[in-house]
Amino acid sequence: MCQFTTLHHNVHGYVVRCADCRHIQVGFGTTAISYSSEEFEELRQNLRQCHDFYQDSPFPEMKCVHFQQMGSQVKLVYSPREVARLLDLVEMAALMLEIEKTLNPHQN
Repeated sequence: MCQFTTLHHNVHGYVVRCADCRHIQVGFGTTAISYSSEEFEELRQNLRQCHDFYQDSPFPEMKCVHFQQMGSQVKLVYSPREVARLLDLVEMAALMLEIEKTLNPHQN
């Protein structure tokens, strides 16, 4: 059974990591998905690219940004505004991981 440590949370969702398996779970809206560290970093990079591309969208609420989940037939669909909110959540969690790595280099 996973024992989670909160990396970041806000009104839109949360990011937690299991102390045992080290997977990172991202909860956003009505969806929670677990990622390996590598998959989490890939999500972060994809969100950055999408945010940069859609940040000046004239339709910030239109559901037009698609994310295919690795090894799955599931596709997540977000609006540009939701991408910005999810990116903020993920970036803050990534920052916490970096701080932890810096303070405890032999634990990770």
